[in-house]
Amino acid sequence: MFEFLRLVKAKREWREIPFICARARTQSLPSAIAIEAVAFTCDALGATAFVDIADYKKDPEREMGLAIERLLARTK
Repeated sequence: MFEFLRLVKAKREWREIPFICARARTQSLPSAIAIEAVAFTCDALGATAFVDIADYKKDPEREMGLAIERLLARTK
């Protein structure tokens, strides 16, 4: 994800395209600090946002999809 983000943001003609990083697996990372580091790295590399499926409880896939749609709507 980071390498792809880096490549996209390196191209002048692609820089303005919204790039949302997503963690779509529910397996836990070693710690909350690891998730924070991923979010920080996404921001530092120019991502529009980072979303984590673990943040959504009732219907994670649907909720995360809606969150991504809202983020993309804000970037227009």
